[in-house]
Amino acid sequence: MNPLYASFNQADQDLAALVFSGLVRMGAHGEVLPGIAERWDINADATEFTFHLRRNALWQDGKPVTADDVVFTAALLGSPDYAGDPALQQVWRGATAVKIDEYTVRFVLKQPFAPFLAYCSIGLLPRHLLEGMSASRLADAGFNRQPVGSGPYRLVALDSAHAVLEAVSGYYLGGPYIKTIEIRFFRDPREAMNAVLRKEADGALLPPVFQANEWAALAARQDVRLLRETRTNSLVLYLNNGQPPFTDSRVRQALSLAIDRGRVADLAAGGRATPSDLPIPPGAWAAPAEAVAPSADPARAKSLLAEAGWTPGPDGTLTRQGKAIEFTLVANNDPGRVAAATEVARQLAVIGVKVQVATAGATEVLRDFIAPRRYEAVLYGWDPGIDPDPYPAWDSARDTPDGGNVARYHNSEVDRLLERARQTPDQAARRSLYDQFVARFRADAPSIVLYYAQDTYLLRRDIHGIEPAVLAQPSARFWDVADWYVKTR
Repeated sequence: MNPLYASFNQADQDLAALVFSGLVRMGAHGEVLPGIAERWDINADATEFTFHLRRNALWQDGKPVTADDVVFTAALLGSPDYAGDPALQQVWRGATAVKIDEYTVRFVLKQPFAPFLAYCSIGLLPRHLLEGMSASRLADAGFNRQPVGSGPYRLVALDSAHAVLEAVSGYYLGGPYIKTIEIRFFRDPREAMNAVLRKEADGALLPPVFQANEWAALAARQDVRLLRETRTNSLVLYLNNGQPPFTDSRVRQALSLAIDRGRVADLAAGGRATPSDLPIPPGAWAAPAEAVAPSADPARAKSLLAEAGWTPGPDGTLTRQGKAIEFTLVANNDPGRVAAATEVARQLAVIGVKVQVATAGATEVLRDFIAPRRYEAVLYGWDPGIDPDPYPAWDSARDTPDGGNVARYHNSEVDRLLERARQTPDQAARRSLYDQFVARFRADAPSIVLYYAQDTYLLRRDIHGIEPAVLAQPSARFWDVADWYVKTR
């Protein structure tokens, strides 16, 4: 239970989110809210971030949280022997923390990076209890089973079956209404669901592993309610823009128009997904207001393909200069991915496009197809993480074997927009740049975003105050836990 290493395990993430707190915290739409820092200043090119700490933020042993704790935590994250989340490691190795005074700390970055503010939501660690501990030793430290954080709850009991946490009355944002939270550990989602239905548990966050009829049965019950929480991870049909026929934007647009995303989501995720064509998570602060996925339009798709020179042959398959339009779609052998790939192939066949589905293990898909860019089309997930920055997936510079530009999409105007957004600390200005990027993305259709995953919070009906959120990780559902309540008066 250590925020620096919690990303490897969902249970650890949940516990760390309740026990620890960061300089900032994330809101329901992924926006950055004050945390231990009550305010901050960012210079014009997003290379210096100065945080002003609250004077009433305390560790759970009563010691004040100070700039020393911030500098200490940052040093661990940036240490060469830190072996946690590689994304965190990359961000924090480019940041230098400087103590200005007891309650002011400044981060100086090697290059502009506006998303750094969101990464400052990681939980801080107490220097006075861990001073001298290296990042590598910290992973197995006894502190992790008896943690002292600055969050809304403190740990009072922990074993292999459950954890018990009690509210911290002196929490700097106000003591939580619910005085005790017990987190129980289950082997699989179905066990957790059944525990709620048997009234042995009050809530469970469920991934989209059930069938549509099972979700419908849960929704019909009077003793529980379902909250849908959209995740930031999407399923994308990547088209290799460096290979024909996908060098022609009209072909890419046609394929996008031909696909009924809602139908794909129903079959692949039991309907527990948000159909979308956006390269930014719908509901996130950076997404455009009109986030509804467009309806399939096979007629318009056929018209675009005809415009590009593709005409139907005797069997209905589209051909051009004697060659049929066909390609292989690679997907990993997860049942949901196979279902999505199969349905995409079926729908594209309706407009005369032949698709052969090929499956492999997840590791093989990444190693043998994506990294060497040896594919025509591939079904794969993308998750921007805690900040919705789309740069890693669509900027030309990221078209490398270890880069996220899987589609090999090259557009100098998109590069300019995404790079400027990383240098723009003002959220409204960043949003404007992303609006322009989305418009360009929709016009070019470099690949086909199908849907964003959803988790479903199954809750007994008398738990209130929970606001559905866009979740970068499941533990993000606790962003407003201090406001949850059961009893009313």
